[in-house]
This record gives sequence, C-alpha cells and structure tokens, in this order.
Amino acid sequence: MQRAYKVFVALSVLLSSLIASFNLVADENKTYQTVVTELADLIKVDQVEEAYAFAKQNDEYVGESEYDFLTGLAALKTQKPHEAVFALERAVNSRPTFLEARIQLIQAYYFANNYPAALNQISIAKDLLNESPEALQQSTRLNKIENLINSKIERQSSTLTQSLSALAGFDSNINAGTSEEAIFLPTLNADVPLSQASKETSGHYVQLGYRGAYNKKLSQRETLKVNWNITDVHYGNKSEYNRTVFGASGNYQYTLGKNDYKASLSVSPLMLAGSLYRTASQLRLGVSHAIDKGLYLDGSAWLGKVNNVVADSLDMSSKGYSVGVRFQSNSIIHQSNLSIISEDADNEFASHNAKDSVDLNYQLGFVISNQQQFSLLVGIQDSTYDAKHPLFLLTREETQRYLSNNYRYIYSEDLAIDAKVSLQDKSSNLTLYEYDRLDAAISLVYQF
Repeated sequence: MQRAYKVFVALSVLLSSLIASFNLVADENKTYQTVVTELADLIKVDQVEEAYAFAKQNDEYVGESEYDFLTGLAALKTQKPHEAVFALERAVNSRPTFLEARIQLIQAYYFANNYPAALNQISIAKDLLNESPEALQQSTRLNKIENLINSKIERQSSTLTQSLSALAGFDSNINAGTSEEAIFLPTLNADVPLSQASKETSGHYVQLGYRGAYNKKLSQRETLKVNWNITDVHYGNKSEYNRTVFGASGNYQYTLGKNDYKASLSVSPLMLAGSLYRTASQLRLGVSHAIDKGLYLDGSAWLGKVNNVVADSLDMSSKGYSVGVRFQSNSIIHQSNLSIISEDADNEFASHNAKDSVDLNYQLGFVISNQQQFSLLVGIQDSTYDAKHPLFLLTREETQRYLSNNYRYIYSEDLAIDAKVSLQDKSSNLTLYEYDRLDAAISLVYQF
C-alpha cells in the first residue's frame, strides 16, 4: 500500500511538471505572437519609428523569420537600409521561400547601394514566382526594381567631365633658344652670328583651353577612358610662335587580382601660326601590380611616331620602356619613374637627330585641404645622339633638368584657380642647344 502511494505521488509530480512545461511553451508562443502582432500593427498605421524601437526592445526573438522580416521592414521605412539588410537576410536564410521578405531585402540592398547583391536576389526571387499565386503582380514589382537598379548602374558606370580654362603667363624662352650671340662652326673655322630665331626670346602669353573626359565601366574588371583637349596659345609680341595643340587618347584597363593591365593610344597634332606643323602619336602597353596597401609597381612599354609637315628631317620613330614605384593614399601620392627612350630618324640623312635617352623623375601629389591641392614634378634626362652633327662635327651629349609645380585652390564645386611655375635647364656640348627657361602662369578653370 505504501509502495503504491509512492508511485502515485511520483506520477502526480511528473504529470504536473509536464502540464507546467506545456503552459510555459504556450505562454512563450503567446508572447511571441503578441510581439509580432503589435509590431505589424505599428507598421500598418505608419508608426515606423515606434515599430523599430519596439523591435529592438524584443530582440530575444532574433532568428524568428516573421520577427526578422518585420524588424527589417521597420528599419527600411525609417531609412536604415544597412540595419534592414541584416534583419531581412536572417529572415530569408531561415525561410528561403519567404518571397515578400526577399523583395524587401532587394529594396534594402538598393537603398544601401549594393546593386550586385540586389540583382542576385532578384534572380532568386524570380525563381520563386512559379510557386506564388500572385506571380504576375510580384513579377511587375521585381521588374520595376530591376529597371531602377540597372538605370543606377548605368549612370554610375559612365561619367563625362569637361572643363574650360583661361590662363595668363610669362615664358622667359619661348623658342628654347640659346643665350649666345654667335657660335663657332668647325666647317667654316669661324664664329657665325646667330639669327634672332636661334636666340632666346621671352614674352607674355594668354592661353585658352578645353578638356573633356569620358569614363565607362564596361564590367567589374574592365574600364574604358577617352580624353580629348584643345589648347590655344597666343604670344603678345611674337605671333609667329602662336600655337594650337589638339590631343585625343583612348585608355583601356583590365583588372585581374592584384594587377591592372593597361593599353592606350594617343594622337596630338600641333599647329604653329595657323598651319599644321607636326603630328605625334603613341601606342602604350602597361601593367600595375599592387605590392601592398597603397604601394604599387608600375611598368610600361611604348611605340611612338612623329610626322613633321615642315621638315622631313624631323620625322622620328621612338620606343621606350618605363618602370616605377608608386605609393598613394587618400591625401598623397609619391611616384618615381625610370625611363629608357630610343628615338630614330626616319630620314637616313638625319641620323644626327636620332638619340638614346635615360629619364629619371619624381612626382608628388598632395591634398592640403578640401580646397587646396599641390603637385610637384622634378627630373633629369641624359641624351646621347647617334651621329655627328653635320655642322659642328661633334656627337651631341645633353643633360636636361626640369622642375614644375602647380597649386590649385578650389573656390567652388565647379570653379578653381591654378598657379604654376616650371623651370628647365639644358646643358650640351654644343652651345647652340643650351638654354634656360622659366614659365610662370595663373589660370581660372571652370569644370562642368
């Protein structure tokens, strides 16, 4: 009898525990349903700020698809797209067929500017439409969002920038002439006075310029850039040196891993005093390798051609190689390049104009502030010509040192002021080709 009583007590305790457990689960389910219902009601009456705050207060239900969906919807309606993405991603991960949650996730990606992720979710959502009784209506929604995204991508993937500039400056040696009054000619065994055209000539000038650039992102890895410019220079007292320079180039870049592969083609006609003087063109291939964060190794090779309309003896073909190291961050760029250049005369009687050169330079670009920028270029080039000069009976050997810097003040979004100074110093074993040159200018640049 006593044993039966103990069994009865044990069974009663067990039954009570089970009943209490079932009641606890029911209470929890009831609490969850209450939270979800209240959250949905707040969103329905457009009290989205209160809904989002209420969802954050009940974050113990994170991982429940309906709660995550409503939390994401509240975040999206309160302009918190990144928070919406996190909640809606949880909703579709725990319930992959939840079509409305996936559509809201697409919109969250759209407002977070993550267009590739949005397009990927659209593809998944379209596969789920076959299982939806509202397939036609939902398909219309998805197509509308997809069109918006593709339109955004198209606008982001191509840009057109243009600028106009007006410049006033002073050039101490417009024609790169010598400071000598006469030179000795071995062929005549006498000093010969130089004409004014061979002697250095200084003057003030004004320059008008136009530049344009079109950038097109062809794919995640490919970019196409097209640049063009026109520069017209007028010298106040030496109109024979007035010049107009045209330029156009196309640049293609393909990114693979840590490497950027580049190809470019450029052409630049030059007009002097209103007549075509020469046309220069170049084909260049290059690669840039990312060594570390902000640190790059650059290399390129090129072929060039100069066709001179006035003198066939100045027609040249060139080739060159360049290697450089570059470091860049958001506010500064350091770059150093070493180039080896070979220029050959197309006319066999002008071999004395052919030369081999080695150029070493350093470039600095620095953002001083939101309104101020500074750039610097300094370098040296040594050149040795291939044959003796027919008049001087010597093979030319020259060294050119150059320095230029530019300061830009950004007055507004579309207006800037530039100030530049450049120096050149060329030494040669033939004094006719020695010169110094200073060029200083200030310009107004309008960008649109």
